[in-house]
Amino acid sequence: MRGDVADGVPDAVEPPDGNPHYPLLDVLRALAAITVVAFHATQFRGIGFARDVGIHLDVGVTVFFVLTGFLLYRPMLAARDGAAPGTPVRIFYWRRVLRIAPAYWVALLVLAPIITLGGSGIANYTFTQVYDPDLVLTGIPPAWTVCVEVSFYLVLPLYAWVATRVAGTSIRRELVLLGLLALLSVGFRLWVRRIGTDVSYLAPLPGMLGWFVVGMAIAVLTRHGDRTVLTRLAARPLLCWGTAALIYAGVSFSEQSGIASTGLFVAYGAIAGLVVLPSTAPGRAEGRGRTFAALSWLGLISYGIYLYHYPLMRWLSDNVEVYDRGGFVLIGVLSLAAAVVAGALSYYLLEKQVLRLKRVDPVGRLLRR
Repeated sequence: MRGDVADGVPDAVEPPDGNPHYPLLDVLRALAAITVVAFHATQFRGIGFARDVGIHLDVGVTVFFVLTGFLLYRPMLAARDGAAPGTPVRIFYWRRVLRIAPAYWVALLVLAPIITLGGSGIANYTFTQVYDPDLVLTGIPPAWTVCVEVSFYLVLPLYAWVATRVAGTSIRRELVLLGLLALLSVGFRLWVRRIGTDVSYLAPLPGMLGWFVVGMAIAVLTRHGDRTVLTRLAARPLLCWGTAALIYAGVSFSEQSGIASTGLFVAYGAIAGLVVLPSTAPGRAEGRGRTFAALSWLGLISYGIYLYHYPLMRWLSDNVEVYDRGGFVLIGVLSLAAAVVAGALSYYLLEKQVLRLKRVDPVGRLLRR
């Protein structure tokens, strides 16, 4: 048996068969969620220095994308190398639907009294609002990133198929392919900015792909143990995190975020990659998450925190009277507390139950009947 019963790894973060669980990545998922909450709090109520520094806390979104690239692509590499059984594409998609869609749809229903759906709401329910600048921030505003994730899920198996035939097990060829993807993403962003199109056109997958590529590149390099410079760097967490902090300090002078600026987009990718990398080093894959039990738990329910925090924060900001200075702290704490409750309810009442179906092959069952 697997999941909650057998080995203590909940279904929400359980990797495919034959692949390791990275408990420290659950901790990073929690920290990324908290960072995004803090970012929105500073944008709602922050003034002066707090708002200036807080504008770059949206790097938490980058961390989420890097984590996705790493965690989803590494099992595909393991299957290519024969180190783990492969997952059929239909099962991959089925599991992604179970992980993302039910909790998101329910959140839209629960939050309906305090959010604005775009048009008829069809775009919000079909993960397509990100393709319309007028709708991208409707519904649950941060969910535009969920739409990007869904787009990535759709194309990842196709990329893996192409990479298997073009690169095989060659690290160099794989990195060339990933480098081309990153360049295409940056090129797309430069083109959008050059023609003066609304920044919302950067939100779909082509404009965000470079961040996923960072996680995929880490997956490629860490699949080969200590034979790469990157894996040796991963064994020096203080160096990685210190460098990430220095880069963050450097970008703090910019008034734009990494969503809008191409230069900051690259810097955010470097920060997130350096933050994630040490938690993927050999020897850190198992057994260290207990040290950060509370954060691991927050990582487990982080999807619900992400979905609920912004609408709750907007409601609190409109209805709770706070002082201007430091008001963002109160709004942030209240919003995080409310989102943790909502996220826990979402996980235990819905997500955990739905994810029991992740090992069911509905097509296979239908055919057998």
